[in-house]
Amino acid sequence: MKTRTAVLLCLGICCLSVLLPLGIFRLQDGMAADKNVSWTSSTEDIAGRYPVVASVYANFYQKLDNPIYESYNLSDIAAYPKKQQTQMKEMQDTFSRELNTLVKEEVLPRTWLELKKEEAFAVKFGTLSHSSGKNGIWQLNQVYRINSDMDTMGEFTLDKQTGRLLNIHFFKDHTEVYGEERRKELAWNMIRYLGLDSIHDWTYTKYGYESYEAKVQVYCDVEKNGVTTHFSMGIAPLGQHTHNSLVSFLG
Repeated sequence: MKTRTAVLLCLGICCLSVLLPLGIFRLQDGMAADKNVSWTSSTEDIAGRYPVVASVYANFYQKLDNPIYESYNLSDIAAYPKKQQTQMKEMQDTFSRELNTLVKEEVLPRTWLELKKEEAFAVKFGTLSHSSGKNGIWQLNQVYRINSDMDTMGEFTLDKQTGRLLNIHFFKDHTEVYGEERRKELAWNMIRYLGLDSIHDWTYTKYGYESYEAKVQVYCDVEKNGVTTHFSMGIAPLGQHTHNSLVSFLG
């Protein structure tokens, strides 16, 4: 009896894993219809016009069998083979370029990277990591201060195909907590940085900016936990930024 119950439970979970994404898309289409959005393009056409959108969906829904995760310590580049050194230096340059662009376009406050006025940011330390099958997704983790009264850590996710940073996380002690208007401003700057400001139907909600045409959302969240502020900004398939909350609620 227990074995049969376990088998049925596994089958139910497998069905849910297949049907849930389909249900999300159906829900999104229904919400789009309620908002009188005119669907003049297929999903493929939208992805063709906005490569960032294509990358977001490809990486979010891609399922990997036995993925290989690799990580590199930027403080010790010389210890790696020449091929890895070349790859690490390429990603150093790419992350440096994009982080400076975020600062220039006022997506990321200069103070979060501990930069002085007009100072450029260069990635010289931290850990680079990526998965062998994830369409060129790379992650950079940096610790700026630790074991102090101003601990600061940053995490950045970059899509190598488009050369754009898709997600940003900062953990910083004793810093201001941005209000809704400031978060709204930063999220819109992120949309411009991603090249998605030409999408006509962006709507701001409590979950950030949402587009039913492209079925994505761009968010900027700030959470306070004791003295530590968690700042997160990024892009996700529509409805998925709140998915963890939904799973917790269902659980």
